[in-house]
Amino acid sequence: MRRIDQFNRFWGNNWIIGRQLIPILSDWGREEKGVVVDYGCGESPFRFCFPHARKYLRFDIKLNDNGVIPVDGNGIPCADNSVDCLLLFQVLGDIPDLKEFFNEVCRVLKSNGTFLIFETVSYPEHEFPNDFYRIMPSGINWLAEQTGFKIVEMIKLGGLFSRFAQLWNIFIMGRLRNLPIIGFIAIFGIALVNLAACLLDKLFPHQLLGTDYVAKLRK
Repeated sequence: MRRIDQFNRFWGNNWIIGRQLIPILSDWGREEKGVVVDYGCGESPFRFCFPHARKYLRFDIKLNDNGVIPVDGNGIPCADNSVDCLLLFQVLGDIPDLKEFFNEVCRVLKSNGTFLIFETVSYPEHEFPNDFYRIMPSGINWLAEQTGFKIVEMIKLGGLFSRFAQLWNIFIMGRLRNLPIIGFIAIFGIALVNLAACLLDKLFPHQLLGTDYVAKLRK
């Protein structure tokens, strides 16, 4: 399954977050008509949210395809004041010095440029040993104050039951999916839990127990 399908199909591992995330990014992305940098892009699953970008540059340590520009995880190979919007989606935990990186983002962004962040606060350790942080929204506020950014909007995603659903989908149904013959059952297990978690989060909202957030910062 493609990375974006994990977010936009109700039988995807991350649909419980994607149902909130994609409309927000699509709304923000329609405003971006200049140079957009997708840092730590992977497959660039949310590129479709930025249909009017004049140029969409993809940077990553891993060269997933010919369209990716290699980086070392520290600097951004762009000139000063040359970027209109920089995306950092589920990458914060992989960057050793966040304050230095935020300063680097500030360097490459134009005046009034946009810095969009999508991050998780609860995903288990992965890609060892290069998994350094889980940054809470208050941490983003502090980093913004230290590096010349203003928080335009900060939106928490999910709740208690979304948290449960994501762990269930990835670690329980993920193992079931790999079993021969009966692996297809995992699709139904994921879809059922996603729909149940969506309903329960509406009935019993617990934003402080949410798994993810999305933030818009302005230089």
